[in-house]
Amino acid sequence: MSQRASLLENQSQTSKSEARESIINAAKNELSREKDVEVRYQNEEIRANAKKIANDLIIDSIQRGPKDEPRNHIDKSILLPNGDIKLKLIMHDEQCLRIIESLTGTDLIFDERDPLLLQIATHDPIRREIARNVLEKLIISRQITPNGIEKQVSISTQDVHNELRAVGEHAARILNLKHINPDLLKILGKLKFRTSYGQNVLSHSIEVAQISGILASELGLNVSLARRAGLFHDIGKAIDHEIDGTHVELGVDLTTAFNEDAVVINAIASHHGDVEPTNLISKLVATADAISGARPGARSESVEEYVNRLKSLEHIANEQSGVKESYAIQAGREIRIILNPELVDDNQSKKNY
Repeated sequence: MSQRASLLENQSQTSKSEARESIINAAKNELSREKDVEVRYQNEEIRANAKKIANDLIIDSIQRGPKDEPRNHIDKSILLPNGDIKLKLIMHDEQCLRIIESLTGTDLIFDERDPLLLQIATHDPIRREIARNVLEKLIISRQITPNGIEKQVSISTQDVHNELRAVGEHAARILNLKHINPDLLKILGKLKFRTSYGQNVLSHSIEVAQISGILASELGLNVSLARRAGLFHDIGKAIDHEIDGTHVELGVDLTTAFNEDAVVINAIASHHGDVEPTNLISKLVATADAISGARPGARSESVEEYVNRLKSLEHIANEQSGVKESYAIQAGREIRIILNPELVDDNQSKKNY
């Protein structure tokens, strides 16, 4: 074998090591050319199909992520069961009503069209929830006295604040997120009582986290970090009614104070385009936020607001001269009018209506 190798080296005037190096270099050059061709082909293929791939990812993330469930809209009013309860609230110059208002920081106003419907007016959703719980407990106990009211306000306040922590922990458990500050979880729970365009903010945040996680998994990114950024992207809305500033600014300050990851903070700061995203996860969160808000069925009107809107349309119609009854149908797009024939004849109805 060594004689053959020596003969080949003499004939080719090339050493064995030089021959090996020449073959390896030739193979490298050929593979490099093939690699360049393949990379160029793949890039052109990706550019041509990028929109389709993106659409497929979005559809897949919607199908695998959020699930449509019956919506728990925030109640802003209480329907009293009978006039006796209302009488107890308004007797003695509405003393009991005023006590509830002062202790809960809300305004309680009876609806002009429905004398048993009590509206809870406040800019603070937590105060509204406390007041609603107080009124529900008073209706059940029927102990509508100053002492009874103070007791129920104390119980309801504690119950609502306990619920905030439980709600935040439940959201983190759904997304399998760990090592979240307990105080931050409590703030997160406040989002349950906030809505945006008819969409519950906490449900929206969970959806964004789920969609962000799915997109991150498809792109080989940190799924847990993407979910965390998605969950906290609107955390500023939990306190924007208490502190001056946009929800983006407050969210950045809040997560910075709780030592959240820089990726999470940048995702909050950039999801509305206020600053440039510095990483892919921030871009995914902004995308997931848009998907969650725009996907079919994401935003809807509460039943209470829907009914009140139809009642308002009917009220306007009933105030017109000669109208006996009116019915708003087709989600308020059409109103059926029944005229009083004793006041309006056919000629007048054609002219005026």
